[in-house]
Amino acid sequence: MFCSSCGKQINDGAKFCNFCGATQVLIDQTNETLTNAAPPISAVSKNLIKEGQTHKCPYCGEILGFDAITCPSCGNEIRGKQSLDSINDLVNKIRAEPNEEKKIELIKLYPIPNTREAIFEFMVVAASQFDAKFYASNPTANSISGAWYSQIDLCYKKGQMMFKDASDLARLEQLYNAVNGPEGSLTKEKYKRRILAYIGIGSFALGALLFIISMVIGTENPACTPAFLGSGIFIGVGLIIFLKVLKKKKTSKELEIEKEQQAIKAQARKDAIERKDRLQREAAERNARR
Repeated sequence: MFCSSCGKQINDGAKFCNFCGATQVLIDQTNETLTNAAPPISAVSKNLIKEGQTHKCPYCGEILGFDAITCPSCGNEIRGKQSLDSINDLVNKIRAEPNEEKKIELIKLYPIPNTREAIFEFMVVAASQFDAKFYASNPTANSISGAWYSQIDLCYKKGQMMFKDASDLARLEQLYNAVNGPEGSLTKEKYKRRILAYIGIGSFALGALLFIISMVIGTENPACTPAFLGSGIFIGVGLIIFLKVLKKKKTSKELEIEKEQQAIKAQARKDAIERKDRLQREAAERNARR
């Protein structure tokens, strides 16, 4: 058995502890097995202290017990607080990281949260970081926006499997639709690009029609000149708009490589000019010596 005061093991049935001298409370023999198997009092006291502790809800300030999972006042999950802090840490790390590839790696390797509030929080944060305009023109590129989009999609699917409450599923659907739904930012961007494409095609078709009309009426007809000029303008505008729609935005890595290449070319031109000047000076010096 163990001393009820200091927790040290003493002889079974002892009335006093031979270590601290505390009086022992004897337990019936039927409970002797439980008494002998009991942990030291230090562990028990720790548990009692833990059970007596209280803390506040981080959302509304309600006083809670140590084992509270949800706040009875606001309904938020307390156990998801650590996940929320890790989401903030992720955003701070991404902002501090200068390398785009490492940013993408940080996003992709971040584990999808396992709690209700953390899933909602992560989707909100991911949606705020997601660049729909860039992703719409570069859906297959290894980009930061692509990494956030894949995590949003994974988070949505995990929430669908986890959540049972109808209100939670409705909120999950709302957050997902804010990015990818009928009125989501990505869908709106795709719609804008489609409209621009239609305008470009229409302008090009109108220009081609005016060109055909100008050819039919003949160059001698006074109406040929404005029709011909109009066809050129509409065809040009159509081509510009269509190329703008097809143009893909460059990633930060691509812009960095392009900048390096431009610097190399500029240095090569500078070296060529200096070499030419040096050769001219050397030739002038040789002619002067003659």
